[in-house]
Amino acid sequence: MKVLAVVAVVVAAAVAFAMGNKEPIVYSWHYKITVTVDTPEGEKRGSAVREARTEFQPRPEPKDFPYHIEIKSRGEAVPVDLGKRGMLFALIDWDSYREFYNAFPYGGQMDGKSKFPRDDYYKETLKTGMKAELKTNFPRMVTFKDIKDPKSVEAVKADDLAATFGAGVKLKDITLEITDEPVTWEIEKVLGWLEKVKMSCLSGKHINGPELYEQLHGGNFRAGDLK
Repeated sequence: MKVLAVVAVVVAAAVAFAMGNKEPIVYSWHYKITVTVDTPEGEKRGSAVREARTEFQPRPEPKDFPYHIEIKSRGEAVPVDLGKRGMLFALIDWDSYREFYNAFPYGGQMDGKSKFPRDDYYKETLKTGMKAELKTNFPRMVTFKDIKDPKSVEAVKADDLAATFGAGVKLKDITLEITDEPVTWEIEKVLGWLEKVKMSCLSGKHINGPELYEQLHGGNFRAGDLK
C-alpha cells in the first residue's frame, strides 16, 4: 500500500488519545525534492522523497498547551550526477523539515477553532502534485574527490558550483512536490560505504574534529531509517 503524501490526518493514535490513551498526534507529509543543475553538457538533476513529520506528544502535566511538539525529518541526501565533473549531494539534516515549510509557507487562514492551525491548514490546502520552489535555506551541499572514500568529502557553495565543478556549472533551482510516493532509500547504491559508517562521522569515529569528514555523519546522507 502506498504511503499517502499528505497524511496530514490525525492518525488512529489521535482517536486513542481522545479515549484516554496518551499517544502522540501525528501529521506527516511526503515531498519529492529535486535539485537541477545547469552545465555546459545540459541540465542535470537528482531527486529523493523525504518526509516532514510533526508529532504532538501529550505532556504528563498539561500547562497552557498540553502537548510537546516534535518536528522531524526523514529521508536521504539528493545525489546529482554531473558526469565527468563528479557527484553533487544535497544533504539532509535534523532540521531539513524547514525546507518543506519554506517552500510551502503557512497561510494562517484558519477559523481559530483548530488546536493545530498550521498543520490543519496544510491538511486542507496541500494536495498531491502541488509544487513550489525552494528559494532560501538550501540544503548543505558536498562532493567527493573519490566517491569511494568518505574522507575525501568537500564542501560546495550552492551559489558558486562553478568553483568546484568548473565554468558554466550553476544551480538552476530546487523544487519540492507533494507526493504519495514512499520515502526513498537509494543513496547506498551511490555511497557503498554508508552502511559501514552508519551514524558515526565520515571518519568512522564518534567524535568531531576540524575536518569536514569529522563533522558530517551518516545521518546527513540517510536519516530516520538508518540500519
